[in-house]
Amino acid sequence: MFAETLQFVLGPSIGLRDYQMRLAGSGLAQEAQMIADAGGQLLIQVQAMPKWISSSTVTATPAGCAGEWPTYQTVAPDPAKWAAWEAAVKTTVTYFNVTNRLTNVWYQFWEEPDGGCFWTDTQAKYLETWQHFVAAARSVDPNVRVGGPAPAGGPAGVKSGELKPLMQAFIEYSASRGIQPSFISYHTFNAPPEEGRLRNRAVRSMLSANGLAPVPIVVSSWNPNDACYDDYSRQADASWPSQPSALGCWQTDTEMGASYALAFMSHLAHEGATG
Repeated sequence: MFAETLQFVLGPSIGLRDYQMRLAGSGLAQEAQMIADAGGQLLIQVQAMPKWISSSTVTATPAGCAGEWPTYQTVAPDPAKWAAWEAAVKTTVTYFNVTNRLTNVWYQFWEEPDGGCFWTDTQAKYLETWQHFVAAARSVDPNVRVGGPAPAGGPAGVKSGELKPLMQAFIEYSASRGIQPSFISYHTFNAPPEEGRLRNRAVRSMLSANGLAPVPIVVSSWNPNDACYDDYSRQADASWPSQPSALGCWQTDTEMGASYALAFMSHLAHEGATG
């Protein structure tokens, strides 16, 4: 599975027609078709609230999030603009599923909303925005694949100021509104390979406890335990590339990273994530 984001298409748009034109010129459908031709799937991250829909006008980035999204892109729609949000979602699904007749696109609602940079609004507003997202997407294509919530902290991740883990709240809210997600997604970082199996079990247990059917689980972002990313100048380390390394971390582009990836995917495959 490959992943793309609508942040740079939807986020800076200034109106529905402008978004439609940006999407038409984005080349994302052509990319999705090439992936389909190779037998692959494409995860589209639908995120970044544009100014013409947003409940915020703040252009500065959230505190501690230098270089990330402007604040107005990290909140729910203006309460008077739910129809505009749904129109943007309908435009997205129409572009891929109807106009370009693609069948390999999965729509993930937002990215790491449990963190402090990409969703600064409340958890309740996130869930309400999800509900409108699903209604709009499925009004275009009843078979559209929609899911989330992709928390950075995995299934147990708790957003600052909230008491309930986002994943739990997402599944409970969906069940209470009669929403069956097409898939569940989460992120996992700095965890041993077997953690993927345990986290998938937790997700499946939550779905079952809330009367929802089992669905594919997508780990849409992950890295090895204590990964190294900028250590290429230090490869003179005598123990490189095998542990134990003086660097004290997993070197991702060596046999270390390869072995971690294989072990991690093996654990995932045994607990509901087969892609």
